[in-house]
Amino acid sequence: MLAPLVLLLIVPSAEPNEAEKLFRQMETKVMQAKTLECTYEGKVDYKEAEDDQKDTLKGKLLLGEGNKLRIDFSGMGEKGTIISDGTKWRLIGDKNKETPKWLGKSVRALMARTCAGYAPIWAAPDSFLRFMTPPITEFKIDEHFPVTDFKFGKKEMIDKQEAQIVQYTGPGVEVSVWIDTKTYQPLKRVFTDKEKTLTETYTNLKLDGKVDPKQFELPKD
Repeated sequence: MLAPLVLLLIVPSAEPNEAEKLFRQMETKVMQAKTLECTYEGKVDYKEAEDDQKDTLKGKLLLGEGNKLRIDFSGMGEKGTIISDGTKWRLIGDKNKETPKWLGKSVRALMARTCAGYAPIWAAPDSFLRFMTPPITEFKIDEHFPVTDFKFGKKEMIDKQEAQIVQYTGPGVEVSVWIDTKTYQPLKRVFTDKEKTLTETYTNLKLDGKVDPKQFELPKD
């Protein structure tokens, strides 16, 4: 009768730690939001740039129900607007294309696990998701954005809001996210890989707010 008891004592618990619990609270709010709106600003520092190269990212991200999306973005030599009305999407100045069913979910996952500044890349015509072999038909968050090794950093104030830093690991990256301790919304994120560090802040983040449907209207040719 002792063997089962001993086994229970030595098998490590699979329960998430407190840092992961806080991260999952934030992630759930973002992923389940019917609408999402935020303004983001980012700075990219390249580790081996000979001329101390830096880039900036700016944009406004708007998500509606049914894969509706609008991104107004600039940075890293690019500037533009991407709109999806839920069925068709386009980079303004380009032609309409079919909106993938996973678009809204994948962009929400960017806000929850990586960086909003990558959203234009994710949704644009050269998105690597679109050209994976074989091409994906369903987005699976734990396959495309796996995260592990959660731990707490320190607490800091960001614009008079108390934020708890949660650190975690993704594929080839180390990430820290500042989570509002009252609203469980992300306020800031630092994303580091072997080539660069991207520091990004979020302002005017609104979940489940009212969205003007005209924001998702495609231009008429």
